[in-house]
Amino acid sequence: MTVEAGARGERQPVLEELLDSGRLFFVEFAGTPELKSARDWIREHGRRAEQIPIYDAGGRELIDILWVTANY
Repeated sequence: MTVEAGARGERQPVLEELLDSGRLFFVEFAGTPELKSARDWIREHGRRAEQIPIYDAGGRELIDILWVTANY
């Protein structure tokens, strides 16, 4: 596993491998500009993402995991 903060394209060969293998995930706090930015990046690269929400103890959405997949 490789974790990179804010790295969206800086390591192009690794990024392409992750995109092709379906192993690229974005993890952002729910409702933030960073989450919108991640969704925009995914769309701009011709991909889609499955959203997996993580809730806090009160049942509020806290974190969103975006699993980047092919745009079929």
